[in-house]
Amino acid sequence: MFSWVVNKVGINESSNISTEEEEQLIDLRNYPFFQALFPQNSVDEFWLSAYKSYSMIGAKSIKIILPFVSSWLQDFLL
Repeated sequence: MFSWVVNKVGINESSNISTEEEEQLIDLRNYPFFQALFPQNSVDEFWLSAYKSYSMIGAKSIKIILPFVSSWLQDFLL
């Protein structure tokens, strides 16, 4: 359902997003700068970078991954 978040720009599934968010995701997928960031950054780093230019889809993706990052930090720190 949220595979577009984990796979960053390489997947076409976007049924759980609004039309405006889908338009931002399409723009993001086609922007060479973000295509270059794909192999270089982790999922959270990628979406934090994307948030600056694509705030709607960036915010949605951050809300989805935030619980996973928080859980990882808790496990790591314990």
